[in-house]
Amino acid sequence: MITFSHDPQIFHSFLFPSSKDPYFKKIRSQNPFLFISENELQKTEIIARYVHQLWEHDGSHQSENPDPYFIVEQAKKGENFRCVEYATVTCAILWAYGIANRVIRLRTKDSETRLRGAGHVVNEVWMQDTQSWAMLDVQAGFLFKLGNILLSSVGVLNALQQNKSIEIISIGHEEIPPIIAEKYLDWILQYLFYFTTPIVQIFPIVSGKTENDLILVPLGAQNPKIFQQTLFIHGIYTHNINDFYQKLN
Repeated sequence: MITFSHDPQIFHSFLFPSSKDPYFKKIRSQNPFLFISENELQKTEIIARYVHQLWEHDGSHQSENPDPYFIVEQAKKGENFRCVEYATVTCAILWAYGIANRVIRLRTKDSETRLRGAGHVVNEVWMQDTQSWAMLDVQAGFLFKLGNILLSSVGVLNALQQNKSIEIISIGHEEIPPIIAEKYLDWILQYLFYFTTPIVQIFPIVSGKTENDLILVPLGAQNPKIFQQTLFIHGIYTHNINDFYQKLN
């Protein structure tokens, strides 16, 4: 059983961007949406569906420039990208339209020693009405629900560990066959061990910039220092679920 501490004291604070930042004017110009009466969740689904359809997934093609504006321009020219790029572009466009969110890098228990396939990247969106974080996998096109509550990444983990029935919501509102949902949940479970997110979220993203991440580590697990034997990890480690899942004002 993967568990975390629940210390009420929070030791680290996140710094998120403002949708009024001039960079997001550029993002809105590149990716225009006209929202009238859509609620927060509807806007999230519309934007996520748009990014999901920008390119076909290619797990081996990394963008030469990590900035969302550049990635979209290349996608429009026919390039395909990884889950990393799906999450990065989604993060920027959501912020451009005033929807608070963050990129979450999910990593396996053996992510230090695996040569490849040790990670997956998603978003978590702050849902103002429920005051909670919701995991959004734009590559797959899924949100996750238990009862009336959308689940965070750790929420998905906890539900799976307790054998609870998770409802997978398609961002395109297509019906998801049970066998596809079951296969996805079996697949994603391996990545729900280490959870990493930037402490300071800055746009535009600059190549080669070292990120200062907060890394949620299960109780009893070692702090990962390297990813897939080649990428050194820079960050602050915590076992505290409340550190990682802070509420936004």
